[in-house]
Amino acid sequence: MQDVWAWLAPYASIIIGLVVAFVLSIGVGGVVVPCFHAQQAAKLPDPGEPDKDKRIHPNLTGTIERAAFTLFTIVPGPAISTPMMLAWLTLKMASHWNKPSPQPEKQAAWNRHAFLGLLSGFVSLCFAWAAGMIARLIIGIDTLPLPHQP
Repeated sequence: MQDVWAWLAPYASIIIGLVVAFVLSIGVGGVVVPCFHAQQAAKLPDPGEPDKDKRIHPNLTGTIERAAFTLFTIVPGPAISTPMMLAWLTLKMASHWNKPSPQPEKQAAWNRHAFLGLLSGFVSLCFAWAAGMIARLIIGIDTLPLPHQP
């Protein structure tokens, strides 16, 4: 058993960084983002969505997004992950933009809920980015490399 611990010792900061990142991203983000979404959705009118049970659960997609973008922030770095996050949010918004409501009289409510989905996705990805940056600090990777001054 000591051989295993001796083998893991050089990787301690990596393991701790990853654990902290995923606890923040998936754990804390997985609680805060749905609460934020539910609180804001309660202020909006009913969008008239017919089949809420026939869709992929938002918590599942949010967890996968946060896990993936946490890793994207840790490994390639924030200079690459930030544009990727914005591109992902753009794709999500484009797929919902001007999508017709099943009940045409509730089109305005439908659009407001689509925008709330975008806002919730942004908050979710902020958790992923922050967790990835904290992991980079723990691991010892430069967080925001600055140009060298002569």
